Amino acid sequence: MWVGAKLGQSIPTSLPKLVFKPVGQVSALRLKQYTSEIIQQHGRPDILSIYDSHEKIIYLADTWTGATAADLSVLVHELVHHFQEAHQFKFECDAAREAKAFELQETWLKLFGGSLEEEFQIDPFTLLVRTSCGM
Repeated sequence: MWVGAKLGQSIPTSLPKLVFKPVGQVSALRLKQYTSEIIQQHGRPDILSIYDSHEKIIYLADTWTGATAADLSVLVHELVHHFQEAHQFKFECDAAREAKAFELQETWLKLFGGSLEEEFQIDPFTLLVRTSCGM
């Protein structure tokens, strides 16, 4: 409900399934889905989650527990993608799709005194690169 309220969108009629996989498998799924991100992966920590829009599945690393604000922010990020898909949002490129997901993830983290930079080492420049088309 929080994601829907922040996006100003109704809650989709069906929620995504959650599937847990080893971190390496989640990263491989991400790279398979977004081959353009292979270059951007260099130097980044392992990917902890991905949303499969065709299957309506959020894949989470099997280390995910949901016990911390940071863990829950990962789920918030992927739920934004589910809302984007359910409401058929259009984007210039895959990176642009990430902007709102990171924005809400940061908003969530700030509620608990955290940030993307503190929890995931995503500084403002990295965020700009990861959410801009053609970078």
